[in-house]
Amino acid sequence: MIHVIAVDENPHTFTQLKTILGQDSRVRLDGFFTDAGGVLEHAQHHLIDFCLLSTDIPGMDSLSLGSRLLGIQPRLHIVMLATDTHSAYDAFRIHASGYLLKPISIQDLREQLDLYLQRAHMSHLLTAESRSVSIRCFGGFHCTVAGEPVKFRTAKAEELLALLVHYQGRPRSKDILVDKLWPNLPPEKSHNLFRVNCTYLRNAFSEKGVSDLLLRVRDSYSIDTDRVNCDLYRFRQAELSMTSLSANELEAIASIYCGEYLESQEYTWASSLKLPSFDIYKSIEYHLAELYSAQCEYKKAENVLLRVKSRDPYDEESVDRLIRFYLSTGSPRIAQNLYQDFTSLLSQALGASPSDKLTRPF
Repeated sequence: MIHVIAVDENPHTFTQLKTILGQDSRVRLDGFFTDAGGVLEHAQHHLIDFCLLSTDIPGMDSLSLGSRLLGIQPRLHIVMLATDTHSAYDAFRIHASGYLLKPISIQDLREQLDLYLQRAHMSHLLTAESRSVSIRCFGGFHCTVAGEPVKFRTAKAEELLALLVHYQGRPRSKDILVDKLWPNLPPEKSHNLFRVNCTYLRNAFSEKGVSDLLLRVRDSYSIDTDRVNCDLYRFRQAELSMTSLSANELEAIASIYCGEYLESQEYTWASSLKLPSFDIYKSIEYHLAELYSAQCEYKKAENVLLRVKSRDPYDEESVDRLIRFYLSTGSPRIAQNLYQDFTSLLSQALGASPSDKLTRPF
């Protein structure tokens, strides 16, 4: 899914974008902003893949705003919305990825989205074999260099790395990182601990022959994601290109999800990605099941759906998909038994009943 935002003074632009982007299953319009403060606040806390930024918002320097957005999210794909070619050419002063002339055409916008996907794909052509640093986030947190585990001097140095991985290359200020790592300590002590653990983190990689993995720009920190082979990042890429992957490729991506995001790590800040990661996993598996069904490989499709259900027996969506699968393949009795078993499970374990959205196979 491509996460898109738009910045423009005209509500009509928002209506137009909702209509155009609503026809593209690859895209989710996460926000429409008319002021710099709102979009900068959003960029600090949410992943943005693609930004449509108007060049002619009254009282706002769009080029400066674009530069600030790129400072927060360096991988952001900015496309300027211009009323004339003169202002459109200004877009390239901030290294924008392109421009569109208003009124926006469906074809032109789709071409920019296609270009974004092509660039995202190219950035991942640096294969796992050529990246010496490997980081696993699913089923726990584990880091190796050339196959050898990295030993961290303190648990907080390891957590700092996990937190920077969590932000997926987006720079975060020292104050934000300190607040996540030591929320209850006095500022002087927590900032001193941050400096010490940054040193420990750099030293841990330096001992393995890896330098400059931890990046610092002014008072913000990130990791160089181009040098890391990370299961979380492969998941994000798979979400963008899911419809173009083969069954074998989807199986390989699904197998990455070997447990909950940062499972067994007591990192309170990690909760924001636990459910979204599971949702990505489910969408990959569901697409795979549909692919197998279209190829009349029904047993494989059933196994995929059962695999999802085994991850979370209380997940109603996975049960509903299985029920509909059994009904569509001529197995109503199995669908009925599944419905009854799920109803009993909810009643006995949670004192609850299925929602009205669950397909009733009777």
